[in-house]
Amino acid sequence: MNKQTNPIIILTLVFVLGFIYAYFKFLFIPQYYELKDISAQLSQRQIYLERLQENLENVAALRQDVMELTVAETNLKDRIPAELDYPNIMMTVYTMAKNNGLNPKNISYESIAQQGQTVTLGLSFTCTGSRDNIYTLAEQFLKGDEYLFVLDSISVSGSPEESSATMILTAYALQN
Repeated sequence: MNKQTNPIIILTLVFVLGFIYAYFKFLFIPQYYELKDISAQLSQRQIYLERLQENLENVAALRQDVMELTVAETNLKDRIPAELDYPNIMMTVYTMAKNNGLNPKNISYESIAQQGQTVTLGLSFTCTGSRDNIYTLAEQFLKGDEYLFVLDSISVSGSPEESSATMILTAYALQN
């Protein structure tokens, strides 16, 4: 190599190294950090999208629950009578007891009470008969067709063949 080519090579080498330094300093490194930030934002957005998709599934499940509860409410409203009729309740209770082979003895009513959208009537019913028939009657009160009864308490005494029972019931109706 001669003396003229050395400065050209050195100058070219300095120029190439300067160009590489400038490329990394002003183009590559800023783009690298920007790409890193965008990747982090993208992963956050993906996590957010997954959460939204899970919530969308929850909304669908909640809508299904709302529909089921609406149907249950309608069925319950259809099951609850519009009013409480003392003679009709007495006939219903006595008829249910007779159909189960029981002897009705006494029925007494409490006063009508209002609870929100419903009206309640407490009643006490005494009958005699076999213990199995008494328990069958108690189950039928809970499945009542004409009135919605709730069995608050039952007291049974006597032998299995001839027992006496006192039942405390609550009848429900929708408030007009």
